[in-house]
Formats: sequence, C-alpha cells, structure tokens
Amino acid sequence: MDSDDILDTNALTELYDIAKEKETDMIIFKSQSFNQDPSQPFVEEYNEMEQIPSSFKNKLFSFKDMLEHFTSLDVTMPTKFFKYDLIGDIRFDEDVIFEDNLFTIDYFFNANRIYFYDKVVS
Repeated sequence: MDSDDILDTNALTELYDIAKEKETDMIIFKSQSFNQDPSQPFVEEYNEMEQIPSSFKNKLFSFKDMLEHFTSLDVTMPTKFFKYDLIGDIRFDEDVIFEDNLFTIDYFFNANRIYFYDKVVS
C-alpha cells in the first residue's frame, strides 16, 4: 500500500479470515478512489472489477483460468491480498515506473488459488 491508500478498519482481519477459510494464494477485491477527501469516495469503472467474469465470482480460480481476461485485469497492489509464502524471490524493480504492477503480474503467475471478493474493503 502507498501512503495515499486506505483500508477499512477491519479489512485485514476480514481478508485474512477469507484467505484462511478458502486457502487462497491471492484475494482480489474492489476499491474506491478519492481525490483529497477520503470521506468523499467515488467508484471508477476500473475499481468495479467488471473485467472479472461473473463465472469467477465466489469461486477459486487460477491465473490459467483468467488468461483471456488478463490484459484487462486490475494489477494494482491496493486491491490484492497476497499469501506471503508465495512471494518467494519476487521483488519490486526499483528501476521502473509502476513497479507494483510488475510485482503483481509476477505473483499472479504463481497463484493457483485466486479468489475474487466482490466487496469494497479499501
């Protein structure tokens, strides 16, 4: 998360409980945006995760299942909950812009149990 990202107070507990129950490698969830005032959030189309087909909602899937939709997938960090054990040698490349997107893409290819949580937690 960057300094301009916000999570609901119970978000980490909520996501951890889901990850534990479903034994996930990654959880993808919705987010809201805001300009200067976090009390005035707004939803952008990209944050709605419409690029995730309804057939994957409330089910576990792998990166292979999402290949045809991958180029439209939100790869930003603040909408993901990662399993630490899968991070391994994946690191942020500090020499590029949008290094968090590259990290997420690398991780995504190692994730076999991805869950889309159809809720805003940030």
